[in-house]
Amino acid sequence: MWRVFWVPLDVVRAGVRRRVLAGWEDLPAREDRTGIKAGDPIFLSPDYRVDMILSLYVHSAGFRSLHGGDQA
Repeated sequence: MWRVFWVPLDVVRAGVRRRVLAGWEDLPAREDRTGIKAGDPIFLSPDYRVDMILSLYVHSAGFRSLHGGDQA
């Protein structure tokens, strides 16, 4: 089964996350480096890997223009 998650709002990213898994403390910095913004979807394939092609597509200007702009 495919799964979709959304990057949390910046207020949550700033330190109000409920639980942080060991080794993921720098997740907000990783998201920033890749250009992921609050409200962006992240797609996981059935084997729990990030689907980079689908993620790139939904972050593209062409896809965003289909629904009138950013979700965030």
